[in-house]
Amino acid sequence: MNEDQAIAVFLPLLSAAESLDEARAAAALIADSDDRAAELEALTSKLNTQLMPAIFDHFYVFFPDSSARWDQIKLSPAVSETALDEIILSVVSPDWKKMAFLIWEMSSLASELDPEIDRETLVARVRILIESNRLEYRGDPLDWRSYEGRLEP
Repeated sequence: MNEDQAIAVFLPLLSAAESLDEARAAAALIADSDDRAAELEALTSKLNTQLMPAIFDHFYVFFPDSSARWDQIKLSPAVSETALDEIILSVVSPDWKKMAFLIWEMSSLASELDPEIDRETLVARVRILIESNRLEYRGDPLDWRSYEGRLEP
């Protein structure tokens, strides 16, 4: 499988992970009052904790280096930190979402601003937004299987 083929498989899988997160969140809201919702919540949690990690492990090459630091990043003079922050904040919502999915969405928008902006740059900038309390995260930022983010409530 070449890289283009792998990406064609990987992106829908990221989308599926996102859908699982949304289904889990929706089911959790009514799980106490609806047995089927409780079953759905349990199923989506199981898929998220057992299936998605296996998929992420298989496609690990598409995940950016999460140890990238902002002080190591050199932006093009045409790109401001503010513009990059706007892209990041436009993708993140108040709901928890897999950071891998968010980074891919950010990457697509950032490439319109400057094709040289890579995913490591976005990861490093996300870390700055977390440290400045503009974004919230849970999970391990070094583990793409568990790393999730959302706008600070």
